[in-house]
Amino acid sequence: MSRNDKPGQFGEYWLSQRSGSENWYRTWYERTASGDRRTKRESLGVADFEEAKLKLAQWVISFGKTGKQRAEEVYLGQIFQRYWVQHARHLGGKGAGVQRRNLEVLTECVGDLPVADFKLARQRELVEHLRSEREYSTGYIRRIFSAGFAAINWAFKNEEIDRPIPALSLPDSPPKEYVASIDVLAAFWDYPKPDYLQMYYVLALATGARPSSIVALTKFQCDIDRKLINLNPPDHAETNKRRPVVPMCSTVKPWIEACKTGPLVTSNGRTSLEDIFAPWRRFKREAGLPEAFTPACIRHTVASELRRRGVPKWDVEGLGGWRSGGGHTAERYAKYDPNYLKAAVDGIDALFADIANAAETSLYPQRAPVARQLPAEVVGARGFEPRTSTMSR
Repeated sequence: MSRNDKPGQFGEYWLSQRSGSENWYRTWYERTASGDRRTKRESLGVADFEEAKLKLAQWVISFGKTGKQRAEEVYLGQIFQRYWVQHARHLGGKGAGVQRRNLEVLTECVGDLPVADFKLARQRELVEHLRSEREYSTGYIRRIFSAGFAAINWAFKNEEIDRPIPALSLPDSPPKEYVASIDVLAAFWDYPKPDYLQMYYVLALATGARPSSIVALTKFQCDIDRKLINLNPPDHAETNKRRPVVPMCSTVKPWIEACKTGPLVTSNGRTSLEDIFAPWRRFKREAGLPEAFTPACIRHTVASELRRRGVPKWDVEGLGGWRSGGGHTAERYAKYDPNYLKAAVDGIDALFADIANAAETSLYPQRAPVARQLPAEVVGARGFEPRTSTMSR
């Protein structure tokens, strides 16, 4: 093989072999600080030439330097693949998995389409296909399109395509209307479940926060002396989905005090949303509760209950992170005011009081039965303790 041969060349990369090795290497030139050209190699771990060509192509599509290309020359599938590998797969919580599934749907439908050809008329066709052929809801179609245009805009921002393309304006999906009743909230409170899931439930009711914020919450974020909970971790960049500082209601305080240092919601050292969602589904079905009773509905229920109890809209929005505290320096210290979101925290304590009146187990961490005696095997398995004169609801 001559020195100038570049077998399997794909863009600026090609295949080569080292003496004494059957494996093929991804090979490219790299400029040194002095301007000299140096050959670089990285093993692909395969000896078959055709397999090596495929792996090289996959790597270049995912990671190779592309430079700014015309939108007519780049396929959507390439954009989605690079966006996934270089950005979306690193998203926290369930974000990575959700984006992967959304991008897979788009790749199946329009992956072989040049970016420039994904015009509004073609987008309308895709919406109709997803709605009629796949029977996707309006909300799901919006999320799929959101993932696709996040990838396209990411490519433009990183100078991989010469221009973005206009996005079709999709209608908003209907708002979630389910509000759990006090009886449903009390029934789920009473139903025997693992300690970490009960802790999640307490925090969800006490903060009205999103599930991802609750799962990420640590004791370090809780100022017990000042009775404040900072839902935004120190290393988490603030986004449009704000994670506010919320007051600590009297019911949740002993639950937080009883926790060890570290995550407040943890199962066998793990903390993930799937550890919440899967058992939640199982226990709610065992308890005979509505399918609409999900972890996400607690946030909607708390906000609705606060408004029903006359809590001002401003306080409800502040608790839920639906409004910013403002950019003024003085606003950053508002949380230290003794009356900070007082109407909201009083409303949450009133909600807990109503749950306590309907529930059969204590609202304190030692969740003792208050209206019935559990069998001995349940006491041992679930950690319930007989109620004593020192324990109250």
